Amino acid sequence: MQTCRSFLVVLVLLFALAGASTAQDSFPSVSPNQVGVDEKAIDLLDEHVARLVENGEMVGAEIHIIKSRKTILHKAYGWADREEKRKLETNSIYCVRSMTKPLAGTAIQMLLDEGKIRLDQPVAEILPAFAQGEHSKITIRHLLHHRSGLPFTIFDGPLSDYDSILKVAEKAAKTKLDFEPGSSFQYSDAGTDTLGAIVQKVSGKPLGGFIGERILAPMQMEESHRLVKEVKDRSRVPSAYSGGVGNWEKHWDSSGEPILPLFLASQGLFCTTTDYAKFLTLWMDGGKVNGKELLSLDAKKRAFAPGSTLEGYSAGFSKLRLTYGQQWMLYHAAGSKSPVIFGHNGSDGTYAWAWPEKDLIVLLFTQSRGSTVGIELESTLQQLLLDQSVEAYEQDRAAREKAEKELSKYVGIYWDEDIESSYYVVSLEDNQLFFERPGKFRAVGKAQAEAGLFVVGGSLKFQFDPEQTPPAVMLMTTSERTERQLRYVPDETLPDIEEVMQLVRDTYHFEKMRDAGVIKLTGKMKSGPLGLSSNITQWLDGRRSEFQVKSWTSNASVVTNGAEAAATDARGKFTKMMGAARLQEIAAHPSIQYGNWTDFYDKVWVMRQVQREGHELYVVRAEVAGLPGKTILVDVDSGYIVAEQSLQFIPGAGYLGAITVYNDFRETEGFVLPFHVETRLANPLIGTVVIALESIELGVDATGRFKMPEE
Repeated sequence: MQTCRSFLVVLVLLFALAGASTAQDSFPSVSPNQVGVDEKAIDLLDEHVARLVENGEMVGAEIHIIKSRKTILHKAYGWADREEKRKLETNSIYCVRSMTKPLAGTAIQMLLDEGKIRLDQPVAEILPAFAQGEHSKITIRHLLHHRSGLPFTIFDGPLSDYDSILKVAEKAAKTKLDFEPGSSFQYSDAGTDTLGAIVQKVSGKPLGGFIGERILAPMQMEESHRLVKEVKDRSRVPSAYSGGVGNWEKHWDSSGEPILPLFLASQGLFCTTTDYAKFLTLWMDGGKVNGKELLSLDAKKRAFAPGSTLEGYSAGFSKLRLTYGQQWMLYHAAGSKSPVIFGHNGSDGTYAWAWPEKDLIVLLFTQSRGSTVGIELESTLQQLLLDQSVEAYEQDRAAREKAEKELSKYVGIYWDEDIESSYYVVSLEDNQLFFERPGKFRAVGKAQAEAGLFVVGGSLKFQFDPEQTPPAVMLMTTSERTERQLRYVPDETLPDIEEVMQLVRDTYHFEKMRDAGVIKLTGKMKSGPLGLSSNITQWLDGRRSEFQVKSWTSNASVVTNGAEAAATDARGKFTKMMGAARLQEIAAHPSIQYGNWTDFYDKVWVMRQVQREGHELYVVRAEVAGLPGKTILVDVDSGYIVAEQSLQFIPGAGYLGAITVYNDFRETEGFVLPFHVETRLANPLIGTVVIALESIELGVDATGRFKMPEE
């Protein structure tokens, strides 16, 4: 029976594809002026995206602009794989992450059109696991609008634990809701994956199969894949990077094991810019393709009805407010219910915008997770493509370039006037200013037309006096307050770093720890907003360490051996660590952490002596190439390292601010270790990680420990 059905699907595909044009011919290239667009504006857009890549705001990028179903710009820039020096090509195949959501939403709209489900139908009627407590109130409408109360994600272990989208929905049904269904908006991958489970349960077909048969095939989206393993030529898939401007680290190699072992409605699609443009035309044309109706006009009205205004989300298109429809991001003019623009973006750095009234589509695909270029590009598209104000754009660019030439005078360290142990580091890389707050963030400052003014993340402003060289004060302004940051002046009366390192060594006595042979530490780790508990075990000696975490959901380990490090990745595979991740693990070994800083860091110095909570502390700054700097706070009297402020590289998430506090110092055989370590990460989805040691054993058997992957 399965063979017959597969044969019929193949026949359907063959008929659907008969006479189809190639990807390159779907939107044939023409000169911009042939479709009423200023050619100079397109040239400037081309230069703008190229400059973003050159400045390190993306590792690679592909832009595709389609007007009146004709391509007027389609170009790739930068690298598909920076380390392999493999250039990015047009019609590469990207993981578009959350841009999968509109396809899942389209599948739901098809089932609504057919009367197989109802918009206000309780999810529990289809997925019985939801028939309990507050979950029983969740409706399909709530899921479509991200108003279900489900958290952003429910994954707390490897995705290999789930063999179908139904299992993902079952886990969501067991997860505590963040609010009463319908009462608020919260963007939720878990909610969209539950929609995918509904499609699979109601249609009786795997979610990927339904989307392939009902959407991809009729739209002739031949270069769209539900799993990366479907891509025959993996060289067309860019490697994935995360971090931020000037801090990109590869967290997935395109030739490696898939990050996603199953197709998720929230983030599973791989496709080209051309294929995604085809999908957008389905909605621009009222649900029809080649005269055949795939969606009703009612489906379009439902999908484009705003469910929530996205307060706090920035948009670069002037006089438009950003809302969220039924799995679509929508841009509305004041007083209008119909969107001027619809589209979506993806967390790996992919963006799509469509203007139905202008018959215009713009796509920007990157593989740089953590990039914010989409917001900036929106304002550039507004100027050059929509307003066609070439002169205004060039004036703004000239002002920015003039400001950038004077950036070097702002470089330095600026000490917080209110918090004695906190400071900002302003550095210059690739003609851009970076603002770093240890323990909080490191990000590029966007130069504004006003001299001396820079904006980080759209809302954080840094203001210098452009007439001073160098400025003595930096003003940091948020929506709530303005703070003064005073330029740091070294204090010649402070002890040198060797003296402070000796103080730390005399306190921890790591040489006695080294003489104890292999040490085994055991304890508990609690992590995340839900306080998930895991058992931990660490083995270490003078230069090696192995850290194991075991919970009811997963097991993971990290091993360092001299200058090498390896870890269990998101797919459960033990692989060597590279770049920032490797350096972080090496720096965390007690042989470096407890007083041998100059053996690892390029530059270490005592910045200041401060008083905090009744204790005198040395504030030490440590820097090494390949990592953002770290602040180490040392108790002047005891020599204990009481806290560290750093930026931790998390594969797939980039750099996150981290403040680590050490407590409960205990002596064993003459050496000292902290038995309570609490790390607060500047991301509410990850939250606080607490490690509490319970026991310590000396001279244990290390057979089978500290092995690297190739051993």
